[in-house]
Amino acid sequence: MFKKKFTPELFKQMRVNAGLSREDLAMLMGWSEGTVVNYEKSECKMQLKDFEKFMMVTTTTPADKANRKKLLNTIANFFEDLTTTVTLK
Repeated sequence: MFKKKFTPELFKQMRVNAGLSREDLAMLMGWSEGTVVNYEKSECKMQLKDFEKFMMVTTTTPADKANRKKLLNTIANFFEDLTTTVTLK
């Protein structure tokens, strides 16, 4: 079984270079924020599918980053509005 290893420093640097918060990376990867914190503190070993997704998420063009940020804000606003609507009913 393929596993890719990252040092904590490299993992964090890739996240930071991509302009992602820990929360954003966790959401995009389907992880908890605690998983991201753990990977930034100790060596992480990812399955091939997670490695491919991590590379896709952290290596994008500036235009892609802007579009992703806009999409994340739209999704966050949608859920905030949905929560408000459900709470009011």
